[in-house]
Amino acid sequence: IPDPILELKHRRPKTVHGMAGQSKEVAEPAMDKGAEEYITVCAASFFLLAFNMGALMNVRPLVLLEALKLAGSTEGTAAVLGFTGTLGSLLEFLVCPAMGRLSDSYGRRKLIIGNLTVTMVAELIMFTMGHRKNVLIAAGIASTASMTGFLTILRAGLSDKLTGTDLGVAHARTGIAAGFAVVVGPLVASVLASRYGNRSVYLLAAAVTALNITALTFKMDETLPEEKRKPMDWSDINPFSFVRLLANGARLRFCALALAMQCIAEPRFIHPYATLVWREKYNYNAATLGKLSSIFGVVYMLGAVIAKKRMKKIGPHRHVTESNVANMVAWLAWSRYTDFNGSVAAYCLFTPGIRKRDGLEVMITDYGASKGWGKGEISAMMNNFKSVSAIIAPSIFSMAYTTGTSNGRDFPGAPMLAGGVTTILSQLLYFMMLSAPEIVTKIA
Repeated sequence: IPDPILELKHRRPKTVHGMAGQSKEVAEPAMDKGAEEYITVCAASFFLLAFNMGALMNVRPLVLLEALKLAGSTEGTAAVLGFTGTLGSLLEFLVCPAMGRLSDSYGRRKLIIGNLTVTMVAELIMFTMGHRKNVLIAAGIASTASMTGFLTILRAGLSDKLTGTDLGVAHARTGIAAGFAVVVGPLVASVLASRYGNRSVYLLAAAVTALNITALTFKMDETLPEEKRKPMDWSDINPFSFVRLLANGARLRFCALALAMQCIAEPRFIHPYATLVWREKYNYNAATLGKLSSIFGVVYMLGAVIAKKRMKKIGPHRHVTESNVANMVAWLAWSRYTDFNGSVAAYCLFTPGIRKRDGLEVMITDYGASKGWGKGEISAMMNNFKSVSAIIAPSIFSMAYTTGTSNGRDFPGAPMLAGGVTTILSQLLYFMMLSAPEIVTKIA
């Protein structure tokens, strides 16, 4: 069969091409009712998860700063944030293959709920013992890995129900719910933190995660029927399974590398350093930090709405370039202007590209499915490859922040500049994918 990535490059929704080259517009088929219901459940679960992420976005570095001061540590907060992020990503790297492969063999539902349970326990530990630096770091690392496991399997469940552009649209729909949560979460957290202290937000997060677990227990159906499950092969649980993304043709290799560069330039990696800039350089209080995070949530929600419409209209191929261009401009602008107004302006520039990964992930998922790979396996391979980026990213941005603010230098936007550079590299790799020779493959 022809390379599925090449097919997706030329795909245009609602158009059917005949053998002689003629084309006609056709009605887009209605989405399966079971798929609609699963997307609704996923959107609700994403809302609750993103509420916690938004609530903890500014709190996490501040709680760590308090713990370091209490311990009399001489380590810089930026360095510890980078170290913690790297270890969390390393654990993701080791855990994701097991999560994906286990879900292909035993189903998605129980593992989704299990990963959320680990997250809830970690949040409770951070609330009760967050004043102890080492406990805070260990619980944060465990929480990072369990949330990634949850997202890996939830996305595999979506790909059980949907493929191609429909899958990209579903990701955008769940992104809308997540964006709304990121608006609300920081506002609630800022009120709670100002009255009861930063660590109290972790108790709120644990309660919200408990609600998420309860809702999924009663509302989520299993998406992988018994007859489609693959026998468990422990030899497949290999952290380096993502190498298959690099060894199955030039198009898939460049797609995966472009995705890796996109994943380095994630706002979640850079936001902790932005929080340090806002607190240390501009002395913003909790209310102002909450406003900035909520504005980012509005932008995320609006960007998800735009991504849903654009994915339907232009397909995954053009979506990648459109998103990368928007993000390049946003990162470079933010690196120059890091105050309140500059940050809000940069957020607005991010809007068209906020769901930047959807196009490449759709291409890679469809390609893997054509090779006979399990959907959970594909999701795990992608997440493991992204984990490699996540292992590298914290060190890059920690080094950029330290370099930009030490020895009398006043360039707090250095991490944002690094984000812009990696986005440019992503687009260059994508151009290389488009120019790579077409490869004819066989289903494995």
